[in-house]
Amino acid sequence: MIAWLRTLVVLASLVLSGCAGARATTSLQRASDPSAALAPVRVLLAQGCYDCLRDALDVAEPLAGRTPASTVLAFEAALLLSVREKELGLPATPYAEKARRLAEQLAPTFSASTYLAIADAMPWDAESRRKDFGIDFRRMHRITPTVVQEWVQFLHAAPADPAVNDYLALAIGCQYDFTTCQAEIERVATSSPVPLLSYRIGIAGLTRQRDLESAITAEPRFVEARLFLGRYGLARTTSTSVQVAGKELEAAYARFDQSPTAALALAAVVRALRDWSTALRLYDRALSLVPNQEDALLGRTVALTQLQRPEEAATAATTLLDVGPWYGGEARYWRAWNRLRLGQLDEANEDAQAATRLMGNTDVFTLAGIIELQRKQASDARRDLERARGLDASNCSAQWYLGLAHMELGATAPAAATFAGAFECFTAATARLKTRLAETEAEDLPPDQKVRQLAEYQQELEESVRQEGNSAFNAALAYAQSGDRAAARQHAEVAQQYDGVKDRAAELLRDLDSRTR
Repeated sequence: MIAWLRTLVVLASLVLSGCAGARATTSLQRASDPSAALAPVRVLLAQGCYDCLRDALDVAEPLAGRTPASTVLAFEAALLLSVREKELGLPATPYAEKARRLAEQLAPTFSASTYLAIADAMPWDAESRRKDFGIDFRRMHRITPTVVQEWVQFLHAAPADPAVNDYLALAIGCQYDFTTCQAEIERVATSSPVPLLSYRIGIAGLTRQRDLESAITAEPRFVEARLFLGRYGLARTTSTSVQVAGKELEAAYARFDQSPTAALALAAVVRALRDWSTALRLYDRALSLVPNQEDALLGRTVALTQLQRPEEAATAATTLLDVGPWYGGEARYWRAWNRLRLGQLDEANEDAQAATRLMGNTDVFTLAGIIELQRKQASDARRDLERARGLDASNCSAQWYLGLAHMELGATAPAAATFAGAFECFTAATARLKTRLAETEAEDLPPDQKVRQLAEYQQELEESVRQEGNSAFNAALAYAQSGDRAAARQHAEVAQQYDGVKDRAAELLRDLDSRTR
């Protein structure tokens, strides 16, 4: 009777806490009835969080071989852990090997080889490995929709726990076959899923946030769900959603700091918040886990550029180019910027021209034009800057530098119109920045973050206002040179309102007055 009561106490504590772990293993091994000791394992598998699965394995593995049920449960826990680690970008291999060893103890009728094949075919999270790795993995496995459908049919009638079967059906279906994925989501979502399945439904796309939240509510230890909630927030890109994403991802990274996926996701948040030093540390962390991972290398290049460390940034961009073609345009673009800062005009021009061929967006053509202006290639600069303006009329810098290119070529009338357009563009940009400053001031942000963001927006605002004045004055000067004195006067009077050019604007107005007398 005493032994029986001891067993009940252990089981009750496990079910209430949702945590078995190594501490409970010894007590459970002493239990007179192994099948009773397995009850909390089933609870932990249904709860489904990473730590729940590890606790389940800690309990079930020492009992494996004593009964068929204990071996099955240990196998299921190890198998789910191998899949979960792939989802989180963790190694997965140790748990996969443990599942294989346990499979040797299972009856042939269990079809363990099919379970192992399904888990083996699950790819790692894309951001947790090199790009070539992901392509080679899928090429090696060659999983077709037909294979997926056969596996899902097997899982619908397979001998493992139904929740485990549903989890694997969702996992493999949502990796390789959209139709099967949607069908499985609809089927499982209508059956009051346990947290294990709510989580798996929730990470299948960007429309199932409530399922992830349900998993966390039911099992607060489901920290990995917060990684994917953070991704939801990042996808929305609003200021509030990024703030929320940051809190979720901080929690996920604190628990899974060995995951490059978690490091890169959190880096994306702090990058959006312009905390470039923290972003750099996170990109370096990801690279320490997966050397030469392309997303981390690109992020590192951008962070170093924003931190005004051009030599290191150019080196990082070169490394990105060396590891493969995935971000060739981006690497060339950022290396061109940093080589321009270093005064390496010929090298910068070579990179910028390559970037225009690889990406061809407004920023790339703007950079190419700036470099060409510095190299005294005004005709080439005008061509590229016109392309930049044509791609995005709100690109104020493209209009500004295009005006300079027209002036270099002696085309004063086009220069005047272009500078007038740049003035309007910068005026609109200034208004947006003032709004952003006011919104940031009103937001409930951590003090250091608010100070940093306000300082950066204020700097951008001051630069935009300065360029307003410069554009107005240059427009006035170009109009004067082209013979349009009325327009010249109009823009010179506007320019008088800006500290940086008011004296020159006043001088231009006096000159215009002297010409009319």
